Amino acid sequence: MGRTVSLPENKWMYWTFLSNFDPQDHIFALKFLWSISVEEQFYVLFIALSYFFRKNIYVIVVGLVSLSFWSPYVSQISGISDYHNPLTYFAHFGIGMGAAKMYFDRNRLLNNINLLIASMLSGGVALVSFRYAAFDPILNTSFAVFAASFLLLTIYVFEQKRNRKLLPAFTEILGRYTYGLYVYSGFVLTFAGIFLSGRNNYLVFLFEFVILLVISVISYHLFEKRFLELKDVVYYKRWNRSKRSVAVPSMELAPATISL
Repeated sequence: MGRTVSLPENKWMYWTFLSNFDPQDHIFALKFLWSISVEEQFYVLFIALSYFFRKNIYVIVVGLVSLSFWSPYVSQISGISDYHNPLTYFAHFGIGMGAAKMYFDRNRLLNNINLLIASMLSGGVALVSFRYAAFDPILNTSFAVFAASFLLLTIYVFEQKRNRKLLPAFTEILGRYTYGLYVYSGFVLTFAGIFLSGRNNYLVFLFEFVILLVISVISYHLFEKRFLELKDVVYYKRWNRSKRSVAVPSMELAPATISL
């Protein structure tokens, strides 16, 4: 299959989430992890900027989207390909963050009509700019707006009680394991390609998917779930510290005063 299985020389770039800057050829499975590095680089920058713009996250969103337009020039100067340049994806991440913020704030601009118009217009711009390489930053931004608005529109539609039954239950269950399905896919593809080469492609695909799903389920319950629980603990502690202590009158089953 032409897939190498050698380990990278610069292992520290994987430990520090800098693998997108490693151009060397190595095990095919690890190549999938470059996008995780790009995501972590964005999160670190976003969190750092959020300390200065706590009251207006949208300033950060606009700034990061603007940075993405400089991606081709930075790639040309630095020699890093656009594909692995983190700036290329800042529009995607930034618009995603902005859409999430608007959703949780229940922004009045988010309604079915506005979301439908936004998805149609941005989708049209993406299709037009797709034909011209010089318009890559516009393509990235317009596609990000299309994806965010279409996703929000889908969420609003299925949030209505009469439409909830239309969404298959397995999609919610499968959503728990999407991280594992992505991270481990390179490993499954690599070794399945080595040991199952020459077999029926459809059977190989089915085998790969089953093995990948099993690994993802195991990984979720053994590792990922533990980290997700830590997120809830940190959120609770921050929320609890932000509330003023209020003395609650003693109750029969709770003789001592309770402070919330």
